[in-house]
Amino acid sequence: MTTTTPEPFRLVSTWLLRAPAPVVWRLLADPGFTWPGWWPLLRTVDTHPRTDADGRAAPGASVTLRVRSPAGRALQVRLALDAVTPPGDVDGVGHARFTADGDLAGTALVVVRPVPGGCVVALRWDVTPAADHPGLAAHRHLSTLAHAAVMRAGEAGLRRHLRRTTAPTGRHQR
Repeated sequence: MTTTTPEPFRLVSTWLLRAPAPVVWRLLADPGFTWPGWWPLLRTVDTHPRTDADGRAAPGASVTLRVRSPAGRALQVRLALDAVTPPGDVDGVGHARFTADGDLAGTALVVVRPVPGGCVVALRWDVTPAADHPGLAAHRHLSTLAHAAVMRAGEAGLRRHLRRTTAPTGRHQR
């Protein structure tokens, strides 16, 4: 019996946020990988933080996450930080590149770019399902929809978190 390697998924999400790029970058590039605190479908399984001299996430840091899909399936993925460029003084753009392994294998790229009134977060996954998850590739459309739902939950969770943590002091928010 011959097994074929599933075609890789390229999954792209773009979030437009009304928060400064450095604020969003600090949350996404948190060396403690605290994303599950505001991203409702993620749960931390294990973390291996590594920081640079300024206390920022550094290559070699990794996190293993359990991702709950709205379809009822859960995937476990380890993300290892390969390269990170904090937002620069000139262009203000930050980049982080991860290697993914586990139930999905490949790469993830996060780019945070300032725009008038906030920032844009672009997230790109180039991944292939593990051999023991053939249903992900077989049901490509459903897997893509489930990924989109997980990413929308992350965007909504980040928006809520930003409203709570960056609200002006002394003013009641509705």
